Amino acid sequence: MEVLEMSYQLENTQRGEKYNTIFSKVSPAQRRNRSARSRWRSRILLGLYLVLMILPIYWLLNMSLQTNSEILGSMTLWPQNVTFDNYIGIFTNSSWYMGYVNSMLYVAMNMLITICVALPAAYAFSRYTFIGDKHLFFWLLTNLMAPPAVFLLPYFQLYYSVGLFDTHIAVALAHCLFNIPLAIWILEGFMSSVPKEIDETAYIDGYSFPRFSSRFLSP
Repeated sequence: MEVLEMSYQLENTQRGEKYNTIFSKVSPAQRRNRSARSRWRSRILLGLYLVLMILPIYWLLNMSLQTNSEILGSMTLWPQNVTFDNYIGIFTNSSWYMGYVNSMLYVAMNMLITICVALPAAYAFSRYTFIGDKHLFFWLLTNLMAPPAVFLLPYFQLYYSVGLFDTHIAVALAHCLFNIPLAIWILEGFMSSVPKEIDETAYIDGYSFPRFSSRFLSP
């Protein structure tokens, strides 16, 4: 054993001397030049990446300040005749701003329904064990794999029969089919990382489930 330890130490010493010899051949000035070149190279690559990321946003702003004739005409890097008529039309034309209002209503209802359904469901999958829990959780995830066009005709027939056709809640419920499984999957992973002792301590202190979820899980 002592012979093996001595040979191992000798090998490490020789290896260290070899590396010291290699690095000693490089002067401090050369090392500084290499580090400076590497920094400039990384800055140039980062600058090109930022330009490529900002270019589409700049092009949208450029086109928004141009007239229709100028947009359909020759390509210019900046607007020749700056106009704000496009922005005025968005906020004054009902066919434009009502679309934004409807979108905000869809998103608000969809978010409220998804949180109210996904939070207790994810808590149940994370904290309790029941018959078919793994199969049910896998079935929820399979809804994300189905193309939305498959549910188009069933949703149309269902909404038309119950009187929800062409309503805001119908669109929100249709989006919940894909958002709720995704929210359950994400929240289940988060709640599984929270120790169960926190739940038991909260219940001992008199917290109900709605109060516990609002104070500890929802944030």
